[in-house]
Amino acid sequence: MFLLTVNGVFTIAGNTTVTGEVAQGQAVVGDAVVLRRADGTELVTEVVRLSTGDAPVREGDAAGVSLKDVPAAEVHAGDQLVGAVS
Repeated sequence: MFLLTVNGVFTIAGNTTVTGEVAQGQAVVGDAVVLRRADGTELVTEVVRLSTGDAPVREGDAAGVSLKDVPAAEVHAGDQLVGAVS
């Protein structure tokens, strides 16, 4: 399962982009992911762009992950991005 703890939050080309180190798993464009906030709330979203282009981000990578329909003001350092479980 994909896991990234958010270190930074930016807006790039109209999308919220989170940065951090991939702690486990991998993610590709189009993956469904869950943003787990420090306050316990969760938001299901989709990966729309990666810092690696078309290549997946993998465990150990310092990564930038752009998210669909997530306002930057709702994401904070310490939140987690987790691979969605179907």
